[in-house]
Amino acid sequence: MTPEPAGACLGGRLMRRLGAALVTAMIGACALAGCSGGGSDDSAAKPKPSASSFTVESALRELPPIEPSPDRPLQVFASDLAQASELGKLPKPRDPQSTATWIQRLNGPEVYIAGGEGLGLPRLQTGAMRKALGFDARDITTTSSVESLPDAVTVVHLADGVSSKDVSTTGAGKIGDLDPAGASDAPFPQVFGVARRDQQIALAKTQKALAAWRARGQRSLADHEPLLDVAKALGTHRVYDVVLSDRPADAAFGGQLAEHMPATMPAFDAVGVAQAVEDGKAVEYIAYRVKDIAGAESRIRAVWEDDFAIRSNAWFAEILDVEDVSTAGSVVTVKIAPTESAGTAAQMLVLGDIPFIVPD
Repeated sequence: MTPEPAGACLGGRLMRRLGAALVTAMIGACALAGCSGGGSDDSAAKPKPSASSFTVESALRELPPIEPSPDRPLQVFASDLAQASELGKLPKPRDPQSTATWIQRLNGPEVYIAGGEGLGLPRLQTGAMRKALGFDARDITTTSSVESLPDAVTVVHLADGVSSKDVSTTGAGKIGDLDPAGASDAPFPQVFGVARRDQQIALAKTQKALAAWRARGQRSLADHEPLLDVAKALGTHRVYDVVLSDRPADAAFGGQLAEHMPATMPAFDAVGVAQAVEDGKAVEYIAYRVKDIAGAESRIRAVWEDDFAIRSNAWFAEILDVEDVSTAGSVVTVKIAPTESAGTAAQMLVLGDIPFIVPD
């Protein structure tokens, strides 16, 4: 018998990301239907590669060592937008319609960008971010974000020839306050702080996160050993997007269902999902740093081959092919080929689906 999906209550963190995706889709649909989009700029083009090269480990080294909340995960989102645009053969986002198509196709099926809040994708069509900062997501080559709500900071690199305005915030008011400009004129719902270092620009959701980035010195998220081990495992492949988490998903959501699956996950203290394109098809690499390596590889393989996806309401065998499972040190890496769209596993991680739940 097919298990019933778990309840619709995913919690604030999950609904925030799901809501952002829905807003992005609605904006894209509006532009494709011919709605006028303010702030379009014909000079905006697909980002060209800059001197900054993208690796998962380098993304960690750009981020401050934010302390995770006891009850909230610390998650990292890092992307090479220039590479994703090239691999997905995406259109240059020059006008409202091509920009809408660009946003939509960053969400599959050929490529997938998870992205942090600092990219401003849900409000890209308004032109508010370019007006406030001098650039927006169309000018960003690589980006990395760390979130442990309420703290969040995004670090971006801009395409060659693109410069930013000399501003300290994205809007009027204190960092973290709701932006009084509203949805049509504010780059983000809340006022973000802005700081610069060499070729890096940081956009922070809280003053604490901005201060951590400014004061980090030689310290970074690469000092987090479990995350670094996962980053190194994923870095052996040519990837363009990654989502990392410092813990399993909340077992309160789907935990009881996970217990009744054919297989269950071993305990792990960090996990990451990376996107790649190989031989013209989307593949995903999922790396777990497990606490006990004995039997972990076979258990993880069994979950991905035999279990059920809550978000897709389908057995994994119906939506993906497991191409390889391997172990190096304390990290088990799974390679899958999604049959529907890139980003299948990444969305499972963000939404807390079965492969990322460790039953109590």
